Amino acid sequence: MPLTVDIKWREQYASSALNRKLAGVLDPGIYWGFAVAPGGGLNVRVFEGADPDYPVSVAVVERDGYSMTVRLDTDETVPILAPGTWHIVLEGSYIVGQDTSAALKAVPSPAPHHVVLAKVVVPEGAAAITTGMISAVGRSEAHPALHVARMVTMVTSLTESLIDARARLTNLERWAQAAGFDPATMY
Repeated sequence: MPLTVDIKWREQYASSALNRKLAGVLDPGIYWGFAVAPGGGLNVRVFEGADPDYPVSVAVVERDGYSMTVRLDTDETVPILAPGTWHIVLEGSYIVGQDTSAALKAVPSPAPHHVVLAKVVVPEGAAAITTGMISAVGRSEAHPALHVARMVTMVTSLTESLIDARARLTNLERWAQAAGFDPATMY
């Protein structure tokens, strides 16, 4: 398979290339905000949160090989349709030649392409969502520091493997020299 450069001169579908560019590179999930709170009645409110450093919600949604950055800078209301366990999710979709979309939804079970904001458990007979019904269980947090920490762990593991391989090679060369082999000679 030839190498493919996603963005090139006169790219017909630049948005397709840009949305593929970070797919599999940036972790999908919430980077900033997307706080969830009671929204009056059987609704939850999704909002930016209280981070003075970045007052806009930002998440990355990955679906069908595309990575989409989704921003929220207003309050949005998501209705809970019935008693039960619900997940408040962010869903995005990109298809070449069609409008890109993003939506906040309450679903009983999140799909793999959903970014989960919160879990809401609504008991029978509840007239309003309370703070105690909302939890961060399953929240799709994605932070650049977590990505860097995973990469540092991988580099550390690789370094340990190389040190182990070097020690084994040194032992093998010593054994070979003791058996009369010259490491400088090609056999």
